[in-house]
Parts: sequence; C-alpha cells; structure tokens
Amino acid sequence: MPELGVCSAHRNTPQDFYIMNAKQFSLKIEQIKRENGDMSYMDAILFYCDQQKIDPAEVGKYVSKSLKEKITIEAQGLNLVEKGGTLPL
Repeated sequence: MPELGVCSAHRNTPQDFYIMNAKQFSLKIEQIKRENGDMSYMDAILFYCDQQKIDPAEVGKYVSKSLKEKITIEAQGLNLVEKGGTLPL
C-alpha cells in the first residue's frame, strides 16, 4: 500500500523534502535561480523537482505567497496570464 502523500512513482524521494517548509523551499528555489541566471522561477521549481526526483504536483503546498507572486509576475511578462490575473497554484 502506498504511503499517504507520496506519489507511488516517487517513493524513493529524499525524506528531507517532506520536512521542508514553504520558507525553506522558497529559499532553495531562489538559490537555484541565482545560480542559473536567466532561469525562470517555474523552471527553477521544475529543475529542483527533477534533481530530487519529486513529482512537481507535490510541491504546490510548499510554494510560498511571495514565490507565487514572483511566478505570476513572470507569467504576466510572458503574456501567459492577464495583468491582474492569478495562476491556479
């Protein structure tokens, strides 16, 4: 029987991820973005998920309000959402 809150395809995910809070996750994403220059916040999240072998659908609860705002601003700049619109995160 699969563990609760763990995608069956990613049961080998490092346990450190599951004890991370939104602030720690945001700091990690900010660090990845800084280290990779032109990488967007969404790309940084996907990069982190790929590195840690985490299903991206599982990190939504760790995306802080400030990180959501930064992602929204980037999406608006790319015309992916209307100005004043919000992303469904």
